[in-house]
Amino acid sequence: MRIKSIRLTWFRGAADPVSLEPDSKSMVVYGLNGSGKSSFVDAVEFILRNGKIGHLSHEYSGNHQIKAIPNTHKPQDRKTELSIKFQDESELKTEIKQNGTTTSSGAEAVAMGTWEYRQTVLRQDEVAEFIGDTKLEKYSALLPLFGLDQMEVAAENLHKLTGSVEREGNLAVMKSKIAQVNTKRKEVFGIDGDDQILQTIKGLHKKYCPESVTTDASTRCKELEAQLDLRIAQFSEDFKRHVVLQDTAKLDLQGQIDAVRATSVDLARAAEPLVTETLEVLKSASAFLTKVGEKQDVNCPACGRPIPVTAFNDHVKIELEGLKKINDISAVRKAAVGSLTDTIRSIKTNLRESRREVVER
Repeated sequence: MRIKSIRLTWFRGAADPVSLEPDSKSMVVYGLNGSGKSSFVDAVEFILRNGKIGHLSHEYSGNHQIKAIPNTHKPQDRKTELSIKFQDESELKTEIKQNGTTTSSGAEAVAMGTWEYRQTVLRQDEVAEFIGDTKLEKYSALLPLFGLDQMEVAAENLHKLTGSVEREGNLAVMKSKIAQVNTKRKEVFGIDGDDQILQTIKGLHKKYCPESVTTDASTRCKELEAQLDLRIAQFSEDFKRHVVLQDTAKLDLQGQIDAVRATSVDLARAAEPLVTETLEVLKSASAFLTKVGEKQDVNCPACGRPIPVTAFNDHVKIELEGLKKINDISAVRKAAVGSLTDTIRSIKTNLRESRREVVER
């Protein structure tokens, strides 16, 4: 249902009866300050929000906003009234009494109180706020205007459902495992594609499981694993040790540790300047506020939270300790990675020597 006209009598800025006629169309109302534009918007909001007008909700309005809604120059014998006529010629009439209570009549079928506020009217500040909104906020504001706000609710529910599925399915853990499998795949098969790998598995299966007739790749892998385990179990202890040493010696442990060390160095190079810069900003902010001596909250450059000036110095000390701890941990991590690299290098050398000894025996 659309609004055809709005008529006000001694409501807000209106005195004698005054009308606005949208004629069931969308309308932009403009004019000088104090010309009465907001009075018509207030009337619509008054009905939509069951007798409340948002920008008038403060301690000076009184109960039921009785000091803000009636025109302050209203004679004792006059009534504060508003009426809204709709597209079907039905009319909702509301009288606002001196104590703030209301009586309404007509247009019962319209059920205007169930209408969406932002789908019906927008104030000047709300339009300005919309202009400054992000794309996502604009999207959220436009949906109710087109009556599509339920789509946003559905999208939010879908987002929450996606999060729940990810948590229940340990998606992060599974992604990590898949990444490890892909790394191992490259180590074993190189750049071979899926078809080439399947052909390799088929050949191995034919060699070690000649009696099997299965064509499923997964089943072939399981049968191959069982057959190879059986053969390994028949090896002598010396040969088993030889195989273990041989496989271990083939591992690119040095390359993997070097990669960890390189990424640790890159991380430290990226993080250390940020930490150092934040430390300097915190020190400068603390010194500045001490000189200015303001008595209001300020946003901490490190954490972004509003902190009272009186407590800012203590907050800076806590942040400095945390940042210093990050630097210390980074230094310890680099040293630990270096020690681990040296240890792995030593283990790999020993394994090569052990393998040589087994072969010679």
